[in-house]
Amino acid sequence: GDPAPGGRVAGLRLDAAMSWNAVAVGAQIAALGGRVDDDDGRTLPLLLGAGPVLSLGRLALVGRGVVDLRAGYLFAWGPLVDGSRRAASAAPHGPTVSLDLAILARTSGARRGIHAGGINLYYQALVHDFRGELPVAHLLGFGLTYWFD
Repeated sequence: GDPAPGGRVAGLRLDAAMSWNAVAVGAQIAALGGRVDDDDGRTLPLLLGAGPVLSLGRLALVGRGVVDLRAGYLFAWGPLVDGSRRAASAAPHGPTVSLDLAILARTSGARRGIHAGGINLYYQALVHDFRGELPVAHLLGFGLTYWFD
């Protein structure tokens, strides 16, 4: 009885922010593909988006690790397919929250940098669609993260 779309997607999400300050402002881009169906029989096979992101920056460095909480807003676009033909397109948008948990590995040599690798936990709410084609949707995700400064 829930009108929200459902399905599975996989993809790539990239956040870029200048992290030498205590709090960092940056941008995110996302490309997700898979099969998301709604109750009307329409499928959303692709979702492309971008938007601003706010990060903890240098505050994320904790001992020999990184605990980085990021909040942002994603504006996206995706084609809606009805059966075998393209029916319309959707333009959903909504807030994002991401948590990076990583372990530090310092580089040696004249140029020292901070590199870290670990996991990412992600939540995306699509609260509205500019074209009015999709109801509210929620995405939960996890993946690998690479953090450097």
